[in-house]
Amino acid sequence: MDWHYRGEGNCSLVVADPRRKKVYRLLKQNYTKKFNGLLSDTDPQTKAKAIYMDLAQVVSYMRFVMQPLLSPNYVVLPKLTSVDQDFIIDVVKQTSSQRPARRLKKPGDRVDEDLRSALLLPDFCFVPHTESLLNSDLHRSTISIEIKPKKSFIIASSDFEEDAEQSGVCKFCMHQHLKCQAGEWPETSDYCPLDLFSGNRKRMRHALQSLMKTPQNNLKIWKDGVEIYSSETKEDLSSILHNWFEDLALKKTRAVCSFLDLVIEILLMSVSVDDSPPHSELTRSPTLQRCQSSSFSFGRNGLSVCQWLTQGSVLERVYAAQLLDDLDVMGVYPLYQKLVQRMSENPQLRSEWGFGGQFPEDWLLDSDAFQSLQPGSELWAVQKVKRFLVSKTLQDCSIMVAVLPLTDSEADQCASRAYHGNNILMFDQRWYKVSVALVDLDPKPLDKIPTYYRQTSEILASFQDTITSECDTSMASVTTATALKSETVSVDNKSRPQGQGDAL
Repeated sequence: MDWHYRGEGNCSLVVADPRRKKVYRLLKQNYTKKFNGLLSDTDPQTKAKAIYMDLAQVVSYMRFVMQPLLSPNYVVLPKLTSVDQDFIIDVVKQTSSQRPARRLKKPGDRVDEDLRSALLLPDFCFVPHTESLLNSDLHRSTISIEIKPKKSFIIASSDFEEDAEQSGVCKFCMHQHLKCQAGEWPETSDYCPLDLFSGNRKRMRHALQSLMKTPQNNLKIWKDGVEIYSSETKEDLSSILHNWFEDLALKKTRAVCSFLDLVIEILLMSVSVDDSPPHSELTRSPTLQRCQSSSFSFGRNGLSVCQWLTQGSVLERVYAAQLLDDLDVMGVYPLYQKLVQRMSENPQLRSEWGFGGQFPEDWLLDSDAFQSLQPGSELWAVQKVKRFLVSKTLQDCSIMVAVLPLTDSEADQCASRAYHGNNILMFDQRWYKVSVALVDLDPKPLDKIPTYYRQTSEILASFQDTITSECDTSMASVTTATALKSETVSVDNKSRPQGQGDAL
């Protein structure tokens, strides 16, 4: 079996089976170490069973929370599948050379060999259901892109973001300063999530171009499942895309921009307009939010440029789900502390409130049910905390877009069939078959809220230090310039004939 490295986070490694066009999500020791402390029995079979039950709850969360919230058009349920130790060893051996060096240094980044189960998903680097449509004499490549959009708005009422609101800087852009200080990345990214979610195509293109400049872990591009562009891999994207478009009138220097414009159209296209998300009240201020850290040039019109995200588009669904949180962690943390205190006094409340790892259909109340709760009550606080955790999931998710060129006849065949992922789009007088999927939709545990609280405090402190340092540097420059100017004037006066300085 030939295994391809697809990507990884802190908790899991994703590997692809190119023959079946499937991917496996394998848990790392960063994630499974929690079972070592939770289980009194350290037998590997007991641990494997606990991991299986945990993964089953991930599937349940995606079925009963994520799919209703985001639409089954974007959320494909993973399947639980069995794996053995030989499988794990073989996969790790084959993909180690493909993994980033920074991911091989820490023991926690190793795949746990005690795993006996994994999550199986379609390989979203490819558009599904294409083999029967394509002319076998023509080989056309699929180009796919992964975007981690991050938090899409600034919460004006948050204590944490009060300074950010005053300065107009979003959380992602503030976090960049901390990441650079910690040595995680050599430079800050010009990308700003508020630009991507603005609905304004010029701002969105600027956001994607910024991601191209500094991908970090927020952007990857593949050709037929092989990574061609990321923070670790930078092939000649202009040449690859120029050949892929097969457009003689398209200049090579414009190929990347044209591809980004195609991606924007896909991000804004509606494939689930009939699905109404029951949990979120999608609201957007008539004033377009902007981030002062963004390098996009707004011009004189500034805030007057405002587009709504297309109803049913993937960006609209992510944005709406993120808006479930209107407190941020600084507002949620006091509620968390009160709930934890009550659960310590009455342990069965953890299960009753839905913080025990189970995800029934009513785990997250819809808008009407939530509005009926008494503000300030325990159940209201429970739902506020849950909404925060759901929003955090969507702030850490990825959007996978795969694109395959079609002939006119293939587009006609594709339009006449109705199965998932079978969306076609006309762009620059050519048809494309596309698929859009949301991945990395795991539930965020209640007990991680203190970690979010500490991280957010560090982000704000780092940002304030940066601003203070920049102000001090600016003031020092002004003082130095003033001193030099005064010294120059003094020298000039001394060099003039007596009385000339007074006359001037």
